[in-house]
Amino acid sequence: AVVSTQSTGNEGMFSELFELHRACKSKRRRLDEQLDKAIMKEMGLENTKDIFYPTSYETRTLYPLEETHDVSLWCNSREDPPSIIPTVLETLGLNLHKLEKGEVYHDEENNRFSHNYRITYRNEWEALSRSQIKQLAHGELRDALQRNGFTLH
Repeated sequence: AVVSTQSTGNEGMFSELFELHRACKSKRRRLDEQLDKAIMKEMGLENTKDIFYPTSYETRTLYPLEETHDVSLWCNSREDPPSIIPTVLETLGLNLHKLEKGEVYHDEENNRFSHNYRITYRNEWEALSRSQIKQLAHGELRDALQRNGFTLH
């Protein structure tokens, strides 16, 4: 790099920017200290010695595989079946990332309702293979839903 000793006329502007940066950094530090004190007060801690700092760390999957499957159930009512969420949570556990309610279709001919759910599988603690997700979706979850009286289609 070449350093010039000639004046560019911008020295005042750079000086002001540097002072502004230093003032913001100082203000940010004060805000962080105030936030720390507020959190400690909320938690009932006297000083920083009371704070627990972990000595070991857990490993997590940085980019866990995410896969989505749809499940459709026949029910006698337009209302959500009350046991669907507990069944899905109990069966999938940490492998459930998201459960979304889809549309409800009314089959007027047979007077029944189709409830649709979108399930996103992901586990942040271990990588799930596609075959594991398939076993969860088409094996364990399907069996659990049928055991709880749901008719899948």
